[in-house]
Amino acid sequence: MIRNTVRALIIQDEKLLLIKKKRPNIGLYYALPGGAQESNETLEQALIRECIEELGIEISRD
Repeated sequence: MIRNTVRALIIQDEKLLLIKKKRPNIGLYYALPGGAQESNETLEQALIRECIEELGIEISRD
């Protein structure tokens, strides 16, 4: 099964935004904000939803 995912590349003041995560089997790691596309949404809608869920911010196209 193929699953589409989205990632946000957010740069401000020459700094890249990463999320710090920790999993028992992996340990500590950093990831770009994002996640899986749901069946009823476009990739753009998925990216907007994931940023709201993970960061509490709404994104716009620039």
